Amino acid sequence: MTPKLVLDPTLIIDQRHYLNIVKDYQINNTYNNNYIFVYYVHRKKNEMKTFVEKASKELNLKIFDFQLNNNSLVEDFLFYIKNSKSVISNSLHCTIFSIIFKKPFIAFNFNFTGSERLKSLSELLGFQERIIDINQNPNINLLNTPLKINHKTFTKMKGKSIDFIKRNLKLYKNKIF
Repeated sequence: MTPKLVLDPTLIIDQRHYLNIVKDYQINNTYNNNYIFVYYVHRKKNEMKTFVEKASKELNLKIFDFQLNNNSLVEDFLFYIKNSKSVISNSLHCTIFSIIFKKPFIAFNFNFTGSERLKSLSELLGFQERIIDINQNPNINLLNTPLKINHKTFTKMKGKSIDFIKRNLKLYKNKIF
């Protein structure tokens, strides 16, 4: 049986859901929405640091380096992505929320868990130029360029993904209960 390609569940949920999470969320945003949201996973901060600093200087934007810890809230993560000017990350889900909130981004690919999903998502939706290997020289202007994705393919995949989940939940329920 051939595996089915489905969207990550975070992409299946409508943007309005995420906007509702942060609409009344109050946090001290001293950056006045004039920042690059930066989020690293897998301890690759040093490899990206030089690029982040260069982008900050060229675009005249502050750097908001989000640190995930025990006090972090989902609301914080979503709020700061939504209110940023652009995003730099090496995280699949940070990239996904950049797409959801229509933020220009650059995602570094470090060949870790999730990188294949990031690559297939970029090929599916047509933003391969925003997925950068660390040894490449990223185009900083992408952080100022509005995000364009293939909406027809996205809508089609969203429908297929929802159908797949519904169909398989019914099968699962029938086998268990």
